[in-house]
Amino acid sequence: MVKTFSLCLLSTALLLANGTLFAGKVIEKAATGNLELKSINVISFAPEGVLLIGDGRGGQIVAVETGDTKWIAGTFKTLANIDKQLAARVG
Repeated sequence: MVKTFSLCLLSTALLLANGTLFAGKVIEKAATGNLELKSINVISFAPEGVLLIGDGRGGQIVAVETGDTKWIAGTFKTLANIDKQLAARVG
């Protein structure tokens, strides 16, 4: 069972890592409703504003059409002492 899970997780990771290399339409068949995810192992973005979620335990890759296709320029901000702030919250 561990071997099967590891193989499924590896396959999902490879598919999501190469997701941006595929040309053409990202979602071929769409469905609406609640997502039935058993776990979230990998998250990535594909072209056309599609969020890919790898569900290793459920053996599936879910594509969510976000509708967010425009690139927005942003700025980065350096957070002082972020390691100490996180450590204080975690305990």
